Amino acid sequence: MSGSSRETAKGVWIMAGAESGLTDPEVAKESPDFMYSPGEVQGKRVWAHWVWCKYAVDFLRQDGEWKIWKFRCYELLRAPFEENWISFAEKNQHAFALDLMYFGDDGKPVFMPPADEQAPSEYHPYSPSTKQALEPEPPAPYETFVETFE
Repeated sequence: MSGSSRETAKGVWIMAGAESGLTDPEVAKESPDFMYSPGEVQGKRVWAHWVWCKYAVDFLRQDGEWKIWKFRCYELLRAPFEENWISFAEKNQHAFALDLMYFGDDGKPVFMPPADEQAPSEYHPYSPSTKQALEPEPPAPYETFVETFE
């Protein structure tokens, strides 16, 4: 294959990061207490989490430029700064169904908008009770996108 004939590409990346913020105590009452760190800063509850994710990205070349075509984030695990991911995962298994996107500047949770279509597969983050699956599969060489997977 010559480089000029390629119109799609895919990749999988591991992301390690931190998420944090301050939440008004009245708003924090709507979330489980274990999501927050002990104490307050500026009169607000603190959430400070380590987060590990896989990014699965499909790219499409349009007009000679590579653009993100499809982007999926698989959260592998998370844990508050003060706790390990194993005990946190045991408590947090049901929170992933909430589709939390982020906490706004006012500390209120913002949820994902409704999806245009059903996800191609359901993903299950780390749990001390289950075996991790290799998802998404690592990309393999292909000639056209129909020969691969989303």
